[in-house]
Amino acid sequence: MNFGACALSFVPGLCYDRLGCIPAMLLGTLVADCGVLLQLIWTPTWPQFISTMGGLSFCYTCFGFASTFFNVIGSFAPLAAFSVKYVGKISACIQVCMSLGITVQTQAYYFLKQLGGDPIQNYLIYALVTFNLVGLLMPLACTCCFFLRGRSCKNSCEWGVQMKMLSPRYSVDFAYMFLLFCSAIGFSFSFLNCLGRLAAEASVSGTELSSVFGLVNAFGRLLVCLPLDYTRNYRWGGIYVYIFLSLSVYILGLLLLALPSHPGAFLVRVANIFASLGYGGLLGIVPPALRVTFGTQHLGIIYGLLYVGVAVFEPLWGLLFQKPQNCSGVECYNLYTRRPGRSCQGS
Repeated sequence: MNFGACALSFVPGLCYDRLGCIPAMLLGTLVADCGVLLQLIWTPTWPQFISTMGGLSFCYTCFGFASTFFNVIGSFAPLAAFSVKYVGKISACIQVCMSLGITVQTQAYYFLKQLGGDPIQNYLIYALVTFNLVGLLMPLACTCCFFLRGRSCKNSCEWGVQMKMLSPRYSVDFAYMFLLFCSAIGFSFSFLNCLGRLAAEASVSGTELSSVFGLVNAFGRLLVCLPLDYTRNYRWGGIYVYIFLSLSVYILGLLLLALPSHPGAFLVRVANIFASLGYGGLLGIVPPALRVTFGTQHLGIIYGLLYVGVAVFEPLWGLLFQKPQNCSGVECYNLYTRRPGRSCQGS
């Protein structure tokens, strides 16, 4: 799934830049339908060379690939439609909805599970309906907002941040963003995958930590996006200041797990709050940062290329999540909680 969501993310970005919002959204919906429908109609009578694991891998690659279409278009179409002077407010609305959406979808699965029957099949049907509903509403919203995009064109030209370089890959800003995605964002993605095991070591409910993470994550995105429009014209109020503050809060959460000799349930809960706040701030500031820095002309492909770095480094960070034999407790994962903090600090 991570392969489809990260390694292939440049494809939705390229489609968005070249084809526009509506064709890209429809294509993403078809890819999502492919992944869901294949699981719903999967039968043991299919040819033997189509292995179950191979089929599931393909389906989850489709899920991840489709989610990138929704993510790219949902994040950047509104930012392109409105003037850059509103980038903070618009991004705040988008980011909070996306963050809370993760929590809502998780709770939807638990709700369907309590209804009885086959929870996997019920959730797949729910996902199919949701994908298609959003996939139809998004093109409708883009159609209605075409006049906004035309009206904001003058503002974009006046701002003068459209791509002027031959290739963004050779810019200092792109190099820094790529380093940020490989180190801090790549590690934060692996941390989400490891959060359940850390919770189990401290005898804390993984569902509790995930719910708190989603809510505080949304709050963190608000903290960086809402004041951005007012502060970015000042020396100490720009996008890089918010990136630094978000990284600092995130590293503080890691230190709460790494420094104590035996982190207990209380420290794990507190560390989860700081990590989710920093994670939300970091992920929340990225879309407006890219919009302000690179303009809108190549925004999709830039975002996609940055996530290719996440696809490479996220599993590498996960390799550090190892503990010695006959060891129990969160302190057994010091190799994971200490070294990445230094890398994030360097970003």
